[in-house]
Amino acid sequence: DLLMREIIKAYRGNTVKKPDYTFRQYIADEQKWHRKHPQFMEKAEHYWASKLENMPEGPALPYQKPLVKIEQPRFKRLKFSISDEAMGVLTQKAEQNQLSPTAVLATLFSKILSYWSGGKALTLNMTLFNRLSLHPDVHEVMGDFTNVALISYFPEEEASFLKEAIEIQEQLWQAVEYRAKNGLELLRILNKNQPGKAVMPVVFTSLLSGESADIENNFFPKGVKEVYAVSQTPQVVIDHQIYRRGDAYLVNWDVVEEAFDSKEVNEIFGRYEKLINAIVASPDWNKKLEV
Repeated sequence: DLLMREIIKAYRGNTVKKPDYTFRQYIADEQKWHRKHPQFMEKAEHYWASKLENMPEGPALPYQKPLVKIEQPRFKRLKFSISDEAMGVLTQKAEQNQLSPTAVLATLFSKILSYWSGGKALTLNMTLFNRLSLHPDVHEVMGDFTNVALISYFPEEEASFLKEAIEIQEQLWQAVEYRAKNGLELLRILNKNQPGKAVMPVVFTSLLSGESADIENNFFPKGVKEVYAVSQTPQVVIDHQIYRRGDAYLVNWDVVEEAFDSKEVNEIFGRYEKLINAIVASPDWNKKLEV
């Protein structure tokens, strides 16, 4: 979004600020900061080592073709939108329960994937923004400031939606607290006994809170719409994103076409949309939410 925001600024003839700082400088400064404050890495390594011991695998999705046999994956985008009004209702209800909208949507996404996986526990590969304030211009620097957080979902027969969402929210807070550990290293550890396999192939990205919300992501000029976009990431079979465009929030799944039956993945995506609408309309989240 930072790149698009600056392109639109330049197109309108506005001044685009050049930061007095580079991504290369940031990486060097981040390494120095961690050497100076080793306790953060020590605590993060202890937390993730403990968590990996009982972590479920990625979703056991019903692939129509094994991922290892898909040599050149082609992605297609499934999408729907959530109105400003509906997102406002969801956000208000979330805040009343000390939840973030991201935690609510991650819980709904986990529920639909668990349903699709035969009711099994699972772990999501969640995008976490991890930009330390090491320079006044750091938030104007373009670069890969993301980290990976592994968020697990354990379905319970009679658990209320609120209980499930609270458990996801607590994991999100812990992931932020212990973000010093590079998530890619965690994936390498998980991959040691399964070489060549995509161990956490489902990604969840939310631009609703945290650093991503600090950057105004509703910057498209009036009348301009996003016509086409797609993400294509190695070792990923479903890439979920939610972000604001204009007067609505776009929910996308970028899906490897060959991996799934087209009719089935569209049906599951439709169920996900209905699940979001159901939780927006629900007067009481302290009840079980059926998929």
